[in-house]
Amino acid sequence: MQRDPKFSSKLFLEQYTPAFVGRWDELINWDGRRRSENGFFERTLSEIGAHKVLDIACGTGYHTINLSLSGFDVTGADGSASMLLRAKENARQKGLKNMRFEEAEWTTL
Repeated sequence: MQRDPKFSSKLFLEQYTPAFVGRWDELINWDGRRRSENGFFERTLSEIGAHKVLDIACGTGYHTINLSLSGFDVTGADGSASMLLRAKENARQKGLKNMRFEEAEWTTL
């Protein structure tokens, strides 16, 4: 199977510059997002009996961290090392020292 060039790894990784990653949390507005989602993912996963979660394309860790704080066993995965560095820092700031993050591009999963 031939891959679509729009989804090339190089293009994907070039989009996540340090400047962009540095603004990502501000752009997604963690507090506003938490209010608007109102526990949707936590409820949905609980209703189906999920305990382990893989957060694909986790970015700076918003869902990875919030699901972990809600008691789920979560691994965050992202293709951008810069995003993962920020996710690890965000987890540390929330007191989560043993969060699992893996560098993995979602287009190849």
